[in-house]
Amino acid sequence: MAKNCMNDLCQYANEWLSVFCIRTSTFTDSPLSRSGVDNTHSSTPSGSPALKPKLTTPGAVSGLDLLPAGSNDEVTHRREATLRQHSFFQLKVHLRRGQRLAAMDKNGLSDPYVKFKVGGTLLYKSKTISRDLNPNWDENFTVPIEDPFVPIHIKVFDYDWGMQDDFMGSAVLDLTTLELSRPTDLTLPLLDPANKETDLGEISLTVLLQPVTQQDKDQLFQKSIKSTDVNKRLKSQIWSSVVTMVLVEAKNLLGGHPDVSTCDSFVRFRLGNEKYKSRTVWRTLNPRWLEQFDLHLFDDGDQLLEITVWDKDKCKDGFIGRCVIDLRNFSREVTHNLWENFEEGTGSLHLLLTISGTTSSETITDLTTYEENPAETEEIHRRYEWQRTFQNVKDVGLLLVKVYKATGLASADIGGKSDPFCVLELGNARLQTQTEYKTLTPTWNKIFTFNVRDINTVLEITVYDEDRITRWNS
Repeated sequence: MAKNCMNDLCQYANEWLSVFCIRTSTFTDSPLSRSGVDNTHSSTPSGSPALKPKLTTPGAVSGLDLLPAGSNDEVTHRREATLRQHSFFQLKVHLRRGQRLAAMDKNGLSDPYVKFKVGGTLLYKSKTISRDLNPNWDENFTVPIEDPFVPIHIKVFDYDWGMQDDFMGSAVLDLTTLELSRPTDLTLPLLDPANKETDLGEISLTVLLQPVTQQDKDQLFQKSIKSTDVNKRLKSQIWSSVVTMVLVEAKNLLGGHPDVSTCDSFVRFRLGNEKYKSRTVWRTLNPRWLEQFDLHLFDDGDQLLEITVWDKDKCKDGFIGRCVIDLRNFSREVTHNLWENFEEGTGSLHLLLTISGTTSSETITDLTTYEENPAETEEIHRRYEWQRTFQNVKDVGLLLVKVYKATGLASADIGGKSDPFCVLELGNARLQTQTEYKTLTPTWNKIFTFNVRDINTVLEITVYDEDRITRWNS
């Protein structure tokens, strides 16, 4: 009987050891073992092979090996972990085109442009493509990104003349879905948050998200600051010509409201960033204004003068018509008598248009880099010597004006400072200095050269504040 008990005990022990080996092997191959748990101290029966744990792969992100290989969660976690290894990024965007955009205007078309925003900050605004539902922007821009986990909101608008622009749809760009340093082509459907089932078309773009080192970051910010300063100075370089426009009258208008036989019409003008509005003429389809407006024309700016006519109303002004005048088609120093028919709407507009301003003989030079050229000075003296007085009676001489600085200027801004620039006018020629920001003692150091056509012409010198355009001294 004792022998039988010993046999039963040995058989039970062998079965227990077999179960222990199976369980140990299973534990060794488990995900927890793959995460790096050390099992080398687990006891094994004599004669059994040593059970070695699978160690974590060098460079693997802690905890990711617990996920099934190739799962979407694993890819997402790896991308997020990679993004957290960098503190700053640079996003390059190529805005290519839009397709099947919504028609917002009465003519069945739209004038779309795109805004890119992060939070409440505008990153970029595209140009406006007129009358197109499949616009081709083909624009490139680069923006710094500090937090790639904040999505970029993309909104498309229809530009309306003189009215609030119409919303055409939006999309969201999630930067965490991008592969670092690899260009990605995207086609984003445009949605209306109020009605997500509406098909508003799509936009196509290519994006590239790159990590930036601290040195590159510093260079990027220095370049950005320098670019901002240049843009401010370019903005302050005022007009090269003045567009003087007399709004005379309009004929055969149709009211902006179909149930009304007359209209209370007024006109809006836009040239670049300048906007003007005429007075309202009441209860007539043939209004007469006789108002004069002066708009400033930049050499590198927009040369299209946009004119729209509206019917005044308490609730919403009614659109009557519009026309566009390309100022490049008109000669300078001549008054043009124009009757412009509306491109949209019915009726015509009578204008007197004159473009006056500087010519190639008027120049601006930096005083700090100016060096007098004896040969050029001698040529000027020879050109205007008394023997040649009557060779060209419209070329009297040259006027050289050096503008150094100003002191004791009035404060025009809330902070007790101003942004002054100086304008010099001689006849129809107008030149100006750069703007010096936040100072009451600006230093300009500029040399202005004017061509004198009339000896009786008066030189006018005026100082303005850039923000308020307030005249201080003349």
